[in-house]
Amino acid sequence: MVADCYLAGVSTRRMDKLVKTLGIHSLSKSQVSRMAADLDEHVEQFRHRPLDEAGPFTFVAADALTMKVREGGRVINAVVLVATGVNADGRREVLGLRVATSETGAAWNSFFADLVARGLAGVRLVTSDAHAGLVEAIAANLPGAAWQRCRTHYAANLMSVTPKILWPAVKAMLHSVYDQPDAKAVHAQFERLLDAQLAVLVAVARDRITELRGQGEFDLDALMPTPAATAAPTVTGSRSRVLWEVLEAAYAQLGFDAIGDEVFKQLVLARVVEPTSKADTLRVLGELGVPAPPSLRTIWRTLARGIEHDWRATAAAAAYAHATRGGALTLVLYDVTTLYFEAEYEDGLRKVGMSKERRVDPQILVGLLVDAGGFPLEVHAFPGNKGETLTLLPVLDCRSRPTSSSGCWTRWSPARLPRCEPRTVLGRSPERSCWSPSATTRNGCARRPRSRPSAASRPSPHPPARRTATASTAAATGRRTTPSTGSCSCA
Repeated sequence: MVADCYLAGVSTRRMDKLVKTLGIHSLSKSQVSRMAADLDEHVEQFRHRPLDEAGPFTFVAADALTMKVREGGRVINAVVLVATGVNADGRREVLGLRVATSETGAAWNSFFADLVARGLAGVRLVTSDAHAGLVEAIAANLPGAAWQRCRTHYAANLMSVTPKILWPAVKAMLHSVYDQPDAKAVHAQFERLLDAQLAVLVAVARDRITELRGQGEFDLDALMPTPAATAAPTVTGSRSRVLWEVLEAAYAQLGFDAIGDEVFKQLVLARVVEPTSKADTLRVLGELGVPAPPSLRTIWRTLARGIEHDWRATAAAAAYAHATRGGALTLVLYDVTTLYFEAEYEDGLRKVGMSKERRVDPQILVGLLVDAGGFPLEVHAFPGNKGETLTLLPVLDCRSRPTSSSGCWTRWSPARLPRCEPRTVLGRSPERSCWSPSATTRNGCARRPRSRPSAASRPSPHPPARRTATASTAAATGRRTTPSTGSCSCA
């Protein structure tokens, strides 16, 4: 009786009140806990029993239940992963259950791996909802099994996007498809439902058009489904020709065709359409209808050739030429971002470094230089353990132009930009807000003001006389004086 009440969810404190109605006057909560502890042993044996003796299980259904549990004095939500199987004799039994904090792909993958290790085999069909992690776990652990979406979950998902007043009609249409005896009848009923709904929509559209005075009537009869007089045409291939030609024209207009490699161009344009992996890029090229798409090995060889011939510098030169067609640049912006990788080990580029999000995954730093309109000029990748300020010199290699960053100013190369004097420099640190070509070190970085104050800013017993001397000296030399706060404008 105590075990049945425990399984029914009766708490140990309320058990004492329950047994008093049966004539038992002394049953403490500790006694109930000891009696219920015997159930844990049976549950563990049930959860870890071998499955090869009762199998093989041809059909398996998987689902997750959300339940409230008490943990650490708090009531929280937990997920119970459950798998039910049906063997060749038609006998159904629970294969396994596991409590998890949330329904994730990792939890499902561990759950199915445990079922396979216990002897689950011979599965031909798995039914579940369309949770991405669950579907991937089924494919990884049961490679020979087919997957089918659960009808109950599909109906619930369909009702969530359907107005409540239409629920009965939609459910009736859905069950009319499910109740067909074979696959051919299912497809035929589905087509009949589509034709009926299209006819209703056309009738409603005709009524609304006739209500509008002065509105001409369209030939809606042409939209009505009619039986085909001949066999339906067969689609042998498809190609997104207009999209591909537009992307090729933009690629050439930006000057990237100077690289002169067709495979590299296809890889770039495919990632513009759908950013994905190199292997999956072949699928994107196939869907776009690109003639003679490259193989994965060809892509790898092309990327290696691009590193060897420094195509990044060629692309940067083309981007700069495109950005300066309307005149010289007056302002460029630089920033650094961090890309994380779900990798277990580090390599020469992916390193564990300083993370604002306090992550310990390997990462890389990406420095991006853009013009005032956001058009990219330079992009560089650095190891993840490299300081952000140390990434500026390799990227900002030009002279005589101001740029804003997190606090370091670099020179500009005369081969990249025309010579001109800086007008205004923006930055976070006031001591670095003024920059001029004469105030740079040998490597191009602006000199930091020394910690010792200058003669003009040191305390003096005669401040007015000192300020007058400074002003007269500036007037004699033709130089402008700057405020002692460090923020200024340079002519």
